[in-house]
Amino acid sequence: MMKLKNKLMLFEEFAETRTAVDTKVSNVDVKQNVDVNVDVKPGIRTDIVKDVDTIINKLEYLANNMEDVEEFANESQLNEGTVDQIVSAELYMIPVIAAGVVGAAGVGVGILIKRAVTKAKIRAKHKKVVRANKIKAAKMEIYVKELRDYKKQDFDDRSRQKVQEFNKKIEELRQAAEDMNGALIEKYPKYKDFIGTLNSEVRMEIAQFMLDSKLLTDTEKERYQKTYRNAVRSLDRRLKKAEEEKKAAEEKVKNASKEDLARIEAEKEKLQQEFKDKEETEDSEA
Repeated sequence: MMKLKNKLMLFEEFAETRTAVDTKVSNVDVKQNVDVNVDVKPGIRTDIVKDVDTIINKLEYLANNMEDVEEFANESQLNEGTVDQIVSAELYMIPVIAAGVVGAAGVGVGILIKRAVTKAKIRAKHKKVVRANKIKAAKMEIYVKELRDYKKQDFDDRSRQKVQEFNKKIEELRQAAEDMNGALIEKYPKYKDFIGTLNSEVRMEIAQFMLDSKLLTDTEKERYQKTYRNAVRSLDRRLKKAEEEKKAAEEKVKNASKEDLARIEAEKEKLQQEFKDKEETEDSEA
């Protein structure tokens, strides 16, 4: 399994131990399981309509303010980013290889730095468009799902129209994410596996968020459970490979001479500057 700061649980463990996270709209008392045969008093009906309006307004704001989208409410509970760990393991290798302590299988240090810079660039774009759009779509979907607990008479014509518009917006956000993902793969075909890793991490985050909401039908819950399990397994394989390479290098560093260790430290300083210079060059050419 992956060596995470906080152990990444398989779904079977996760389902038993996860803490319930309140993803309800703040200050909204959602009325669930209302008996359709019960006459609701006018005052209560007014409150229910106000609740619907509050959720609609929340959706309206979220739909029109991409830059103000907050991270998931439960994001601090998520495991340390798997991509962070993979990238960290790869970056650890560069000065060790540059110092000659570990071989690079015929790949020059310059190539390794360029790969690292390119991955950083891909990751930034992926986070800004792919991940952001998918997170926003997931948050909007949760708000829409809350409205399922209300009856048809709780919606006026405007509210019904708005819900249709929000569902369309959710689909547009997801399509925009897929379009950018495809564009990244087309522009960086050699980094398709890395982009796949980024996508797996986002799928895991969203699946956990949706399951924590407790607003899913049994069919939806089963679908997100499967998504979570598959994402975990995919990330596990990728991190394991990076960790194994890093561990082998660490063993050699542990037994390295003082001269080799001094060279590694010297290479770290040189490579940090070179990495920064290449990042700036990439940015100016973008």
